[in-house]
Amino acid sequence: MGDLKEIGFVDDAYVEVLDEMGIHTVEEFMAQAADVANRSELAVITEIPEKMLLRWAHLCEILNIPEIPGGLVHILEEAGVKEVRDFRNQNAKHLHDKLVELNEVKSAVDTIPSKDDIQLWMDKAARMDPKVV
Repeated sequence: MGDLKEIGFVDDAYVEVLDEMGIHTVEEFMAQAADVANRSELAVITEIPEKMLLRWAHLCEILNIPEIPGGLVHILEEAGVKEVRDFRNQNAKHLHDKLVELNEVKSAVDTIPSKDDIQLWMDKAARMDPKVV
């Protein structure tokens, strides 16, 4: 997945706070934020709101689906895919159309993946065992 600085949805100021805690990568962040107990402790230590940590953890988990471009995560979230489980309630055509519409306004990525690609994401998400609780 990569460096927290590169994923685009964690503000730079918070990246610095996490960096000071020794959390530099998405993997390191997920190790600390995927479960309630660790996330609560991280919120207290960093003074980052727990709800924000939870949101980031869900978005990081979406990035576990390798074919999803990082820049697309914001508009996926706006389209109703806020966590891996949300892919299960989507229709690939409708999601594709919504992503195209949102990307016309946001210009998040150069090209929206095809309906078939989105269906593959949905299939992979259906087989995933979400780690964020």
